[in-house]
Amino acid sequence: MANITIPPTPRQELSMGIRLLILLGMAVVLLIPQSLILYLVHDRGEVAEEAALSIAEPWGKKQVVAGITLIVPYTVKSDRSDRKVDQMYAFFQPDSLQISSVVLPEIRHRGVYESVVYHSELAVQGLFRPLNRDLFPSDAVVNWNEATILCPVSDLVGLKSLIQVRMNDSTYELEPGALRYNISLGIQALNCPIRITPENVLHFAYNYNLNGSERLYFAPTARVTNVDMRLKWGNPSFTGRFLPEEREVTDSLTTARWSVLYVNTPLEQEWTSDGDYEYGSARSLDYDDSDATFGVTVLAGVDIYQKVYRAVKYGVLMILFTFLTFFFIDSIAKRRVPMIGYVLTGLAILLFYTLLLSVSEYLPFGWSYLIAAGSITIMIALYLRGFVQSKYPTLICAGILAILYTFLYVILQMESFPLLVGSLFLFIVLGLIMWLSQKLEW
Repeated sequence: MANITIPPTPRQELSMGIRLLILLGMAVVLLIPQSLILYLVHDRGEVAEEAALSIAEPWGKKQVVAGITLIVPYTVKSDRSDRKVDQMYAFFQPDSLQISSVVLPEIRHRGVYESVVYHSELAVQGLFRPLNRDLFPSDAVVNWNEATILCPVSDLVGLKSLIQVRMNDSTYELEPGALRYNISLGIQALNCPIRITPENVLHFAYNYNLNGSERLYFAPTARVTNVDMRLKWGNPSFTGRFLPEEREVTDSLTTARWSVLYVNTPLEQEWTSDGDYEYGSARSLDYDDSDATFGVTVLAGVDIYQKVYRAVKYGVLMILFTFLTFFFIDSIAKRRVPMIGYVLTGLAILLFYTLLLSVSEYLPFGWSYLIAAGSITIMIALYLRGFVQSKYPTLICAGILAILYTFLYVILQMESFPLLVGSLFLFIVLGLIMWLSQKLEW
């Protein structure tokens, strides 16, 4: 006798359709705990930043290295009725600057968190050509004997040696504190008074040691600035306005060289001011936020919080694909999974992200991902087996979950084409779902 296929009744079709709509609604509801997980990841990231800051504060924060600046005071006849003369200042940057640095990073821990700090040995040399007298007004009285050399330092806590500047035949030791005349620069800096002759070329050189954390930048303050760096670290990130012209990266040593002209930057080489920085009438020598700086960032490894945050954003897709997998197995195997099964499975998928976050704070990200994904896949597959009582649907579910988690890991590791790869993957998956839906009888 030939087999007779009994088509589903309208009531059965309606029941399956309502069931599918309920599953989609459940996936949407699960966005609420997903948002809470996003908040948790963000909160843990902030705690990690606070731990890194607590390590950096007594050691030295991010540093920007710049050459010395020459300040020459002068007076001009005042246009104001309450004073006879106005006190003004001329600022001069070097004509050439050579900075050589040896950077020795190390990892410091605070609980489960870690941060990279470094000790740098800096050698700076350069020259000032005869100063431009045309910068001063014709009626100016220039006080050449009251000039000052000034060296900006981003964080004085990190300064680990005195700065003694050898200029021509003299040596000057820079000191902290305010300048001897009334001028507000808005920065941390060391300075020293000098006497100069404007017709002479001023050669200078000095060495000092500087501690910092995570980032070491350089400011191209001279007409020509050359920077050579030897970084004993195998995973640097060159950032800032300029990339090195030459670089060589090995597992334990990075060498790099920059050469920057003043025309490449918005920084001025010479200017005049009344020195009142608080009222915006003086140019700041604070290069920390300048868009002309360049250098290197050293990190302990991948930013696990950023990767977990990105992974959580794919949570709704993981839930939908898992629900559809259960739905097709349910429809084809004729073993209905109760609604509570879908709810608990969705929560298990969200639990993957908290497992990944917590484990990755102790283990490398790759191993953490494998442990979290493997644990959730096994748990969901065994849970499904308890309903269908068959190994083949269980293996199919485990295989699909393995593919989904592998795809997610690949997306997280990519930097250039995650959107393209993700779109192609979704296209293939949607086509597969459309093909499988043709096998259904409702």
